[in-house]
Amino acid sequence: MKRVDGVLILAVVTAACGTHEAVETGTGWAVPEELAQVGERIGTPMEVAAGADHVVLAWVRNDQSPGVWARQHTSSAGWSPAVRLQGSQPAGGGVDSLRLSLDGSGNGFAAWLESVPPRESQLMVSRFTARDGWMPAEVLDHGEASNHFSPLALEVEPGGNGLLAWTSDDVLRAYVFTGGRWSAPIVTVHREGDRRLGTTVVGLYGPIAVVAWTLWNFGAQAPPDSGEAIARRIDLGTGLAEQATITRSHSARAAGAHVDATGRVMVLEDGLTTARFMRYEPSAGWLAPQALGDYDVKDLAGDVSGRLITLLTSRDEDGRDSLVAREWAPGGGWSDVETVLRPGPAFYWFDAQVRIHRATGAVFATAHRQPSALWLARRLAGAWVTEAVPGPAASFRDCGLEDGVPCLSLSRLAVDPGGGAWIAWQQHDAPFENSIWVQRRLPDAR
Repeated sequence: MKRVDGVLILAVVTAACGTHEAVETGTGWAVPEELAQVGERIGTPMEVAAGADHVVLAWVRNDQSPGVWARQHTSSAGWSPAVRLQGSQPAGGGVDSLRLSLDGSGNGFAAWLESVPPRESQLMVSRFTARDGWMPAEVLDHGEASNHFSPLALEVEPGGNGLLAWTSDDVLRAYVFTGGRWSAPIVTVHREGDRRLGTTVVGLYGPIAVVAWTLWNFGAQAPPDSGEAIARRIDLGTGLAEQATITRSHSARAAGAHVDATGRVMVLEDGLTTARFMRYEPSAGWLAPQALGDYDVKDLAGDVSGRLITLLTSRDEDGRDSLVAREWAPGGGWSDVETVLRPGPAFYWFDAQVRIHRATGAVFATAHRQPSALWLARRLAGAWVTEAVPGPAASFRDCGLEDGVPCLSLSRLAVDPGGGAWIAWQQHDAPFENSIWVQRRLPDAR
């Protein structure tokens, strides 16, 4: 493990206090820590999540010890040694996707797709509890491998129940974890002729689940309205399922879903140029979809009251992206557009993520641009304040674009109950060498 000192902070913001401080730099940031080597392939799956006193990092290795690995952090013990969540891996196989989610008590799941040559995938799940750590991984399903980029969706709600959906080109199945075990599929959707299944998103609170999915038509003569984004709300207590179409478009994409404590559901969709939202009200059912604007949806976060924050990108006439946000409040509708990060010398923002702190309502967001700029933003008193995450600049070794690979390939965000933000990133150190680092933005003292 390597630690780097001498970091520089550009701005200081946050709104809660915590108890853990590992090594401080005197700038509001803990020292960045290198937690793993991932092998020669850049951009392998990686996730970070936080709950109670636990922060969990999970990642995929593609070196001599391939598979899904994880480490956990607590205030008393720091980072644990790495453990391998897979017991075995088929010859010639690998991991194609990874998701991780924890509830507020620090319990949750990691889920991933394990490829089985020549064309099959196994859906694997491992349960994590704050008391006992990781449970043995189990095979939940298997089927033909997917050709698209978002085959898994996972959410763990405050009560500890989980909702997991996975998609191949031909079938979507969703499962719920309740009462200590995974259910039979609560949603099964099949491919419709030339319309293949695409991106899927999920939401869960108490007995109410929502699964939203995409049907894409890749036919050469596909009409403009041949694609479709669809949402289904399921009452797990009664079994009642109510379904609606968000939009019909060749470029439709289910982009986000949320369920609040009242049973209200919100689903976001974007069609590359226009974002839309559709709402389910318990007293009225599915309402008509509405346009949100000419944006791409990057991420969505919500709380139990129904408050939502969505991160969007808005492209200027030069083709450069600004990262913007809009907030939805029950009874108040959508806010005006707020700029989070303006365009830089690079054209695009990658891995934009947003989180809401459960106790204070503070909003955190991260995004990075190539080759090595990683930013943290917080919304305080109605305004966004941004700062560069100092770790990447300090931790990069002899990294550049000489070998055609950017320094920074992946970033992830988690917010702990104490109000600290944990930023994980994957970086390219040298040809065939890639590592994972984590740095915590410390809460301000009250």
